[in-house]
Formats: sequence, structure tokens, C-alpha cells
Amino acid sequence: MVRRVGLFTLAFAVLPACSSGSSGSSSGTSSGVDCSFSGSLTGGVTGTVQANGCGTSTSATFSIAQADITTGTSLGVKFELVTALEGGELGTIPLKSFEVFQREGKPATSLVWSSTSCTLTLDKNEASPTTVFKNRFLLSGSGSCAASLEATAPNTRPPVTVTAFTMTAFVDPR
Repeated sequence: MVRRVGLFTLAFAVLPACSSGSSGSSSGTSSGVDCSFSGSLTGGVTGTVQANGCGTSTSATFSIAQADITTGTSLGVKFELVTALEGGELGTIPLKSFEVFQREGKPATSLVWSSTSCTLTLDKNEASPTTVFKNRFLLSGSGSCAASLEATAPNTRPPVTVTAFTMTAFVDPR
């Protein structure tokens, strides 16, 4: 039986219950990482993103980031869905927007790039409750962007191109 869930937002906020080290990154269970994003960026931000930080959650928005709490920097991605995700829902999920974000320094300066031309295909969306996260669902899939992500004001850096990517996330609708 598939349990239907309501709205859940996964926004960047490293969860102490998942912390795996002093860098501020979060990882999942002993069977693997619950939250990850792997893809390459060029343009306004350049490099390979190997983000593995989880956050709080709803089903219409979620993000995954890598962070260094010592320096106050983070780099990550945010998925905003057209409609709330249902437990067990697989296949191509319509995205309202896809963002790359970078935060630098203390206090943090946020830079955001956004596109409405990206897709996400889920091949896993299953219930996986824990003692701490009683309503947890694990997601995994892949995606791509048909166009570059444009800078969102006040960001004035060049557009960002994202290669095909893979992702895993856990969401915990409360």
C-alpha cells in the first residue's frame, strides 16, 4: 500500500541528526547517502558539484547542498515542483524551476541562478521511516537542463550551464 503524503519542502538547513563530520555535510544511513547531487557547472559557477547535505522538507520544493560551516560557504541546488509530490510517484516530474545557489561568508551573501527548462525523472520514491524521521520518503533520479540558468537579481555573474545530473534526497513531510 502506498501512503499518500502532503506538501513537503526540503530547504537547505543541515540536519544535525544526519551530520557526518565537521565540514557540515550531511549523509544518510549506513547503507548509503540519503541526499546527494552530482553534476558539473560552468559559467557563473564552475566545477563539479558533489553535494550531500539534507534539509527540512515538504513535497513541492527540496534542495541539496554541500557546506563548510567553518567558512560559511555552501553550494547547492533547489528543485521547485509544479505540484506537490505524492509518495510512490515515479517518472518525469514537472518542475516549476531549478536553481543553483551559492552562499559565501559570514554573514552569507547568496547568489542564485534559475531556469524553467530543466527536467527531473524519479526512479525511486519510497517510504523509509526512521525513529527521528517518522514520515521519511527516499527519492532518487536524474535530470537535465535544456538551457542555461540565468542569474537572479542581485546576482550579476554570467549564466550557469548544468550537465546531466543525478540526485538522491530524503523528504519528511510533517
